[in-house]
This record gives sequence, C-alpha cells and structure tokens, in this order.
Amino acid sequence: MGWDSHGVELSIWASEYAKEKFGLKIYNMPLEEAGFSDQYFDIVIMQDTIEHLQHPSRTLLEISRILKAGGILYINTPDIESFISKILKAKWWGINQFHLYYFSKRSLRELLKVSGFRVLKYDSYSRVFTLNYWTERFKNYNPLIYKILRLVDRIWNLKKILLRVNFLDQIEVYARKET
Repeated sequence: MGWDSHGVELSIWASEYAKEKFGLKIYNMPLEEAGFSDQYFDIVIMQDTIEHLQHPSRTLLEISRILKAGGILYINTPDIESFISKILKAKWWGINQFHLYYFSKRSLRELLKVSGFRVLKYDSYSRVFTLNYWTERFKNYNPLIYKILRLVDRIWNLKKILLRVNFLDQIEVYARKET
C-alpha cells in the first residue's frame, strides 16, 4: 500500500514466515537492538505486544526516539479493568502465563505520558477467529455453549467460518508523540 514497513519479532519462526509469505523486512531481535535511526517512523504498531515485554517503559522510550514528532503509536492489549475480566477473574483469557504485565486505560495513559505520548483515543478491539477456535475456547468456560457450538458445527460444518467478536475486554489506544 506504499508504506515502507519494518517489523520486529522475537520468534524466529514468525520472522521467517513474515519474510517469506509477505516479503516484509523483519528484525529478529528486541526493538532496542534493531538500530533504527532517530525519528525514522511515522507510525508504530504494537499489536498484542506490550503485555509480553520485560520492560515496557524502556520499549516505549525507544519508540519515542524512533517515531517522528507528531507520529502515531497504536497499542492493543487486554484490559485488566474490563467487566468480563472482573467477572471471570483468573479464568479470564487475558490472564496468560506469557503476559508479564496487565494494563488498564489509566495505567496505559500514565505509562504513555511519562514516555512522551499523549493519548488521542481509546477503543475496544474486536478479535476475528474461526468458529472452531471460539468453540474450543468455550470448552473451559461454559460447557453448555460449547456443546451447542459443537452441535451447530456438526450440522452445518462451520469450522472455518470467521467470526468477529468484541467482549469489550481489549484496549486499543492511539497516542501521538509530543513534540
């Protein structure tokens, strides 16, 4: 689409897949080691990333360095303050052994502020997965819904149908680098 895109991915498998499948420039290392020039990017996207970082504030400071003045940062992450996370508690799917940090709108706003960003907008993030994926997820949460979805699948063979679902438990935040 005319963008000069770069990616940073720690997984060797995912890096190779993105390079081969999409022809992307992927750096298989932490962002802080990639060596991008100051004010190089117009936009930085952190898709399901910040909750996995050992030092999210250090990474945000690096993003501030490589993002142009007025540039946009997009982050999405599970919302620990969401209604569904409060109901499901430890059973909520946002609780994950690989998530090192959990964020709310307030904690993200504060972290972004000290890193040189101003929040422009919050939104909730919809996930898109196959019906089969959603069916398997319900196995641990609600056996009745699981059985109904399995029955629907057996009757109409809908395993590969894509479903967009928004439980209002994922934060999308758009922030601008302050000049």
